[in-house]
Amino acid sequence: MSSDRAVLNIKFNQDQGCFSCSMESGLRIYNVDPLAEKAHYDFDLMGSVAHCEMLLRTNIIAIVAGGSRPKFADNTLLLFDDASKKFVLELTFSSSIKATRLRRDKLVVALLTHIHVFSFPSPIQRLFSLETRDNPLGLCEMSPLASAEKQILIFPGHKVGSVQIVVSVV
Repeated sequence: MSSDRAVLNIKFNQDQGCFSCSMESGLRIYNVDPLAEKAHYDFDLMGSVAHCEMLLRTNIIAIVAGGSRPKFADNTLLLFDDASKKFVLELTFSSSIKATRLRRDKLVVALLTHIHVFSFPSPIQRLFSLETRDNPLGLCEMSPLASAEKQILIFPGHKVGSVQIVVSVV
């Protein structure tokens, strides 16, 4: 396999009905059942993509550039609207983005030492930011259901081997 077709990240959407392949050559989205390629975005549009987060089965895709030939900076989160085939939002941070998580009402961005939580989709406003220990893998998850009684955000705690749990009651 040539390096320009290398897969950099693979991730399911929240209902596991689709998955994305972030690649040196762009981005591909697949449907699970039936198994079929749903979308293909070449290098010319996206450059190499470090990771992608889909919002359920909607047309909104969060993209972070990376790899050997990025078209955008790795500290910029881009929201791509598959229906209009264009980028609809750009958020720039002070350091490289390590991970993103989307939910119908929240957007989470993990940096090396911070987690930022935003309202989503509009207006997009920073709700709060949390300082973390060094998190080079961008480890963070949020409970997938906006309608749940408790919403949970988890990420590595300040003490090695611990997990920080942030609970908000709806």
